[in-house]
Amino acid sequence: MSIKTPAELNPEASNTKMLVSMVGIGVICALLIVFTFEGTSSYIEANKAEALEKAIFKVIPGIAKTKAFQINQDLSFTPLVPDNIKKSIVYAGYDASDQLKGIAIQANGQGYGEVLNVLYGYDPATQKIIGFIVLEQRNTGFRRQNRKRRKVFKKF
Repeated sequence: MSIKTPAELNPEASNTKMLVSMVGIGVICALLIVFTFEGTSSYIEANKAEALEKAIFKVIPGIAKTKAFQINQDLSFTPLVPDNIKKSIVYAGYDASDQLKGIAIQANGQGYGEVLNVLYGYDPATQKIIGFIVLEQRNTGFRRQNRKRRKVFKKF
């Protein structure tokens, strides 16, 4: 005589328990993901804004302050209004005597697998690019390639 397990006595009850357990765990995990995303999104945006501000000072050397402008359809510039932000934004860098030192322009370009978000500095007086920095990239080989290049350049 063999002893039967509860699953053998009532297989539908066992399937129902398993289904309820899996759905419950799935709902809990989904809620944790949503709460984590919502809870950290403001910090992520603040960090991105701070990184952008630091990058502007790197690509335009010698500036003391910046102002954001929006590029209009007729290629004119208007001061940025926080309520009406569009994609075409440029940042003007000024020195301590309010002289324009350069313009920082954010751009996107296709990388190996993903889009690169870059910022470059432009000097209108000399009409040259004076700085460049990668703001965001998700290419897996990018950091590895840069490490190899740094090792090669250190030899010289």
